[in-house]
This record gives sequence, structure tokens and C-alpha cells, in this order.
Amino acid sequence: MQEILDRMQDLQRKAEDKDVYVLESRVKKTMDLMGFSDDEVDDLVASFSGGWKMRIGLGKVLLKEPNILLLDEPTNHLDLDSVEWLEAFLRQQNIPMIIVSHDREFLDQVCTKIVDAEGGICTEYDGNYSRFLQLKKARMDSWQAAYDAQEKKIKAERQWMSKFKAKQPQQVKQRQEKLDKFMKSEEYVQKPPFTGKPFRFRFPDAPRLSPEVAEIKEMSHSYNNEISNNRLFDEVDLLSKRATELQ
Repeated sequence: MQEILDRMQDLQRKAEDKDVYVLESRVKKTMDLMGFSDDEVDDLVASFSGGWKMRIGLGKVLLKEPNILLLDEPTNHLDLDSVEWLEAFLRQQNIPMIIVSHDREFLDQVCTKIVDAEGGICTEYDGNYSRFLQLKKARMDSWQAAYDAQEKKIKAERQWMSKFKAKQPQQVKQRQEKLDKFMKSEEYVQKPPFTGKPFRFRFPDAPRLSPEVAEIKEMSHSYNNEISNNRLFDEVDLLSKRATELQ
């Protein structure tokens, strides 16, 4: 009996460590947060629509008390009402989130920071997606202007050295060393990454079809049930050819 009591005490301690006794109240609180009614507690998951299934999955995650949410295309297959609910719900959360999405409107409603990956470099921008577009354009325009002005000065410097290479070799050598040092320093403005369309695709013309596009022989179809046998067609032959062949 003592062995059984010790075992029971050990299991009870483990249950308390895992907050088993407050699990039902946590589930009830989470269901209320997700918008479920008391009548839906015992309903099967399969009986809910895609938007409500998303809420169920999100609720399961929140029950684990995560310290971060990773959301990959969370608005896929959701109707407008479900997307609006998700936007409002996420805005109310204090949990840090990382969201990957092609839904720009969703990013505008939810995100407060955008990480832009381009040319192997990640750059952070504060604000939503629309704000990111404005800040990035301003940053890229400023970067391009600084690079163009720098290259203009370098070109002028090289033209001067080429012109006076024979007349002032020592001075040209000093200016060349100074230019080389500058181009290797952190002050040198690197060329901005290419933001256009780097790839062009061209698909060759498709090969011509044979005269016979499709041929069907003795095809039948019907709907069978306990009440009736509804035959739609029976032993149908069909030959489909290119329009030129039919002429």
C-alpha cells in the first residue's frame, strides 16, 4: 500500500507541475478567446469551416503558452470574415510574431516591422508594408545618388591621372594610392543591388497535335443508389480531331 501511495503522490506532483487541474479552465478561456460558444465544445473539428479550423489550430498553439508565433501564409484559404478576425486577434496579442505572407493588406494591418532580404542582405524597416515600400524607395534612391556622385568623382580623378601620367608621375602615383585606399575602405559606397527583373523566360512554340486529339469507345456512366439506377449514357463512342481535320 505504501508503494502505491508513493506512486500516487509522485503522479500528483507531476500533474501539478503540468497545471493539469487548471487545464479545463485554460481551454475554456482559449475557446472564448477564439470565439467558440459553449454549444460547440463537443463538435467534431471536421464540422467546422476552414476559417474556424484555423482558429482551432491557433488555439492549440496558444494553449502551449509560446514565447513566439511563426505564421507562414496564415491567410491562405480563409474567407474575408476569417481574415478580418485574424487581423484583429493578432493586433491584440503581445507575443512576438514572425509572419511570412503575400497578402499585402494583411501585412499592413498586422505588422510593425518588415525585414527585407535582397542581394544576400537583410534590412529592417519599422512600420507596416506600405511604410516599408516608402522607406525602401527613399533609401535606395539615396544610395543610388551617393553611388553615382562617388563614381563621377572617381571617373574625374582617373581622367586627371591619365592626362598627367607622363608630366607628373609622382603626384599621379600618390593620388592613385589614395584612390586605391579609399576604394578598399568602409567609406566607399558599394553599388546598390539590382532591383529590376533579372530573368527573362521564353517558351518555345508547342508541337502540333496529331489529327486525333481524343478517342473514347463504349463509355457508360450512371449514378447508382438504393432508390434508383440513373444511367446517363451507355456505350458511347467519341472521336475528337483538330479543327482542320474536321473540315
